Amino acid sequence: MKNKILLIVMLSFLVTACTATSQPEIKPPTGKHIWTRTNPGGGGAIATVGATASGTILSASDLSGVYRSFDGGKSWDVLGARQGLTETHIASFGFHPSDGNTFFVGSGWGIYKTTDGGEHFKFVHKDGYIEGIVIAPTNPQIGYMAYHEDWDTYGSVYKTSDGGDSWHAVAGQNLPDNVRLVKLLVHPKDENLVYALAGRTRWGCSDPYLFKSADGGVKWQRVAKGILVLDMDIDPNDTKTLFVSSFEAKHCSKGNIPEDDYILGDENTGGFYKSTDAGASFKKIGEQTGIISVKDAKTIRIVEVLYPYDWNDNAGTWETKDAGKTWQHVGLVTNWQKGWVSNQYFAFAQSFNGLTKTIKKDLFNPEQFYGSFGQWAWSSFDAGKTFKNISAKEISPEHWQSTGMDNINGHAIEISEANPDVIYMGSYDLGFWTSRDRGKSWKRTLPDHKKYPKYVWSEGQGGNVTAVISDPKRAGVVWAAFHRDGIGNDDSSEYIKNNDSAIFKTSNYAESWQKANNGLPATIMYYGLSLDINSPVNNRVLYLTVNGDIYKSVNDGNSWSQILKNGGLKFTAVDNFDGNLVYAGGESGFWRSTDAGKTWLEVGLPEMRGSFVGNFLPTHDPWEGVFDIVTDPNFKNRVYAIVYGKGKGLYRSDDAGKTWQHIYSNDYMRGVAIAPANSDIVYAGSTGAYFSGGYDKDYLGVIYSRDGGKTWNFANDGMAWTYAGKMDISNDNKPYIILWSPGTGMQMADLPFKVK
Repeated sequence: MKNKILLIVMLSFLVTACTATSQPEIKPPTGKHIWTRTNPGGGGAIATVGATASGTILSASDLSGVYRSFDGGKSWDVLGARQGLTETHIASFGFHPSDGNTFFVGSGWGIYKTTDGGEHFKFVHKDGYIEGIVIAPTNPQIGYMAYHEDWDTYGSVYKTSDGGDSWHAVAGQNLPDNVRLVKLLVHPKDENLVYALAGRTRWGCSDPYLFKSADGGVKWQRVAKGILVLDMDIDPNDTKTLFVSSFEAKHCSKGNIPEDDYILGDENTGGFYKSTDAGASFKKIGEQTGIISVKDAKTIRIVEVLYPYDWNDNAGTWETKDAGKTWQHVGLVTNWQKGWVSNQYFAFAQSFNGLTKTIKKDLFNPEQFYGSFGQWAWSSFDAGKTFKNISAKEISPEHWQSTGMDNINGHAIEISEANPDVIYMGSYDLGFWTSRDRGKSWKRTLPDHKKYPKYVWSEGQGGNVTAVISDPKRAGVVWAAFHRDGIGNDDSSEYIKNNDSAIFKTSNYAESWQKANNGLPATIMYYGLSLDINSPVNNRVLYLTVNGDIYKSVNDGNSWSQILKNGGLKFTAVDNFDGNLVYAGGESGFWRSTDAGKTWLEVGLPEMRGSFVGNFLPTHDPWEGVFDIVTDPNFKNRVYAIVYGKGKGLYRSDDAGKTWQHIYSNDYMRGVAIAPANSDIVYAGSTGAYFSGGYDKDYLGVIYSRDGGKTWNFANDGMAWTYAGKMDISNDNKPYIILWSPGTGMQMADLPFKVK
C-alpha cells in the first residue's frame, strides 16, 4: 500500500490562488420559506413540564429552549431567540398565580420573564443556574428562586418583591452551605411560609432534606428529620399540615453521584407521611411513595417515579379520599403511553433534572399531572389514571411524527435521488429513521441488537448515526455509520477503544441491515461517507473517513481498504462527472485526488486548515476546518467547501480546487446545498450550536442565493433559533430543502420560487 499512495504536501499559497471578494450583501428575502419541523418526537433531555394559570403547557428542553402548547400537548411551538431568549438550556418555570400570560423561565444563566404569554421575554436576573421558581399565590409581587451560582455549585434562595423584575439573595440562616435545591413551595395562605427541598439534580447533589422558613427565607430550619424526603406538598387550606414521601438514597457527601447509584432500596421501600404541627413531627399514613398532589385535606394522590415499571405492583398512581385511611390503586403504568420506544426502562427513566421534576402536579388544577421522563413529555388529565406521551404521535403502525416538541441533534441527512419522497435521518441518541412520505411520518430501524450489540443500545432503542449515503439509482439501497454510545463527549483512549462504529448496508429502505465493515478498524470516528455516481450501479465505489484517514470500497461497501493516512480529514465528495476526481477535508484542510484516491494533494487555501484537540469529533468544539464538501450537480470540476472557524465560511472552486473564491464569510458555517435543477440556487447553514446547545447572534441560520453566491437572502422565517447544519435539496419538479437545525431537529420547506 505504501508504494501505491503518494502523499504530496505542498504549501497552498504556492499552488492555489484565491479571488478576493467583499462580503456579499444580504438582501430582503425574495420568497418566504414555510418551515415545517419533521421529527419522530422527543429526544435530548426534557427537564420539566408545567402549565400556566390559563392552561398553556410549557416544556423545558436542554438544547432548544421552551416549547409551548395551547391545546393540551397536541401541538407545540418553540420559544427562543426570536422571542428574546438567549439560553437554550432551560431548567425550571415559575407561574403567576392568576395571570396566565405572565411566567418565568429559569435557565442555565439566569431568569427570563414574559407578560404576554411568551411572545417577548426580558432578562430579569443575568446570573446563576436556576433549579426552581415559585411565586406566592397570595401576592404575585413575592417570589423565590433556587439559585446556584454555577451549574455544579451549591445553592441558596433568592427573592423578588417587585413581581420578578429584580431578585436578591435572602439571609438564608441555617440553610446548609452544601445544599442543592430541587424544589421550592410557598404556602397558598402565607407568602412568607416557604419550603425548600434538597436532593440530586443533573449537575449536583446534596442529601434529600426538607427545610422550612416562616419569615420569607431569612431563617430556615430542617423539618421531617429522620426522613429522606423524595417529595413534599401542603394542605392548601391549613398552614400547619404538610405531607412528605420518603425513599432510600445514597448520601452526597462527596458531591454529585451517578443517577444509577443515587436510589437505594427496592420497590417496597419508602412511605407517605403527614404532619399537622408545621413539620415538627410526622406520622406515617401510607406505604406508597412518589410525587405528591394534595387536592384538599382528604383527597391526595401519589405517583410512583422510583420504579415505574410493569413488574412493580406499587407502580402507577395511588389515591386516598379519606385523608390516608384507605388507598386505591387508580392508575397503572400499563396505561402509560410509551410512544415510539418499546423499552419501558428507556421510556420512563427519571428526569435528568431530578425526581421531583419527573412528574409535577398542575399548580392550578389538581386533576392534572405533567411528566418529563427522560427524553419525552407526558400529561395526565384524569388525575393520574393514564399518562399520554405528548412528544410523539403514531401516524400509522410503527410510523411516528413529532407533536412539535423536539430536542435532538444530528449530522447525517439524505434525500433519495431515486425517490425524492424518501428521506433518511441519522441522529445522535435516536439512531436511524426513514420517511417514505416526504417527512409526514418516520420509522425507526436499527441493526439487530442481539446480533450487533456494539452498535445500538439495548433492545435496539437508539444510538448514533454519523454518516448516511443512498444510491441515486437503486431505490432503498443505503449505507450508514452506526455507533452505540455518546459521540464527542469523552477524549479518553479507553473510551475510544470500547466504543466502535461500523458501516451497515440495507437494500430495502432500512427495513433490515447487514454489516459492511470488512477491512475497517474499530473506532468511533466514522464520517465522510460518499459515493461515486459514475461507478457501476450494482458495484458502487464508496469513500469513508475513519479516524481522519480515508478508506475506499470498490465492491458496493462489502470490503474496504485504506488509501490515505492523514489523521485530519473528516468529509469526502466525488465529482458528479468524473469518478477519478475525489475531494476530502477536515482540520488538515482541503485535499484532492485526480486518480480515484491513489495519490492526494492538498489544494485548499491555508485558512481552510484548522485545529483539533483530543479525540473529539468535528461536531464538538474545540474544532476548526473543512466541515462540508458538495460537488456541483451540473458543472464538472465545481466544488463547494464549508469551513468552520474564525473568518472562514463558504468557498467555491470552478477548477477542481486550483483556485478558490471566498463567497461568504461567517465563523459558524456548517452546511451547503445546491439545487439539482439550477446551480445558481445555493443554500448555506450557520450555527455554533451543533452537538449541544448555546446561542450567539452571529449564528446566521439559513441563507440562500439565487445568483450563484453573488447576493444572499435570509431564510429563517418563523424559526425560533437561527441554527442550520447539514442540508439537502430534492431533485424533483417541486423541490424542497431539508436541514438539521440543532435542538429543534429536522426542518423542511418548499423552495418558494421558480427553480428552472
